[in-house]
Amino acid sequence: MGSNDSRAGTMSFINWSDFYRVGVAEIDADHERLAGMINRIHDELYGGANDDRQQRLFAMLSEATRHHFAREESFFDSTHYPAAEHHRRLHADLKQRLDAFQANRRKASDPTVLLAAELAFLRFWLLDHIVKEDKELGAHLNSCGIR
Repeated sequence: MGSNDSRAGTMSFINWSDFYRVGVAEIDADHERLAGMINRIHDELYGGANDDRQQRLFAMLSEATRHHFAREESFFDSTHYPAAEHHRRLHADLKQRLDAFQANRRKASDPTVLLAAELAFLRFWLLDHIVKEDKELGAHLNSCGIR
């Protein structure tokens, strides 16, 4: 996925670039996949996809996020990552927010507005987390010989 999406002249919601790479292939692939999923949900939301489809896509994003966090946390354990507890708390907080969002969405009078706000939050959270937390993790893993 490049910085532009497949439609000529339009930009993706998340403009993925090498700037967000942390130097660990599995983590970088996960991050790019998560960004792509957020972009897809955003495109579906503004392309008029029905609410059931949006919910299914969001559930898939939530599951992929949990899988990614489990991968990172296994690296914490295998390399004795010094910032593991702080990083785990950030993951736990986001998982709790994803669960709360899904529960609130089912009760919302206008789930589209709620989803738009959640996507904006997730975009910020993912990119900020990569730059502030995961790049540090990547440097640690690289120092342990993991690329």
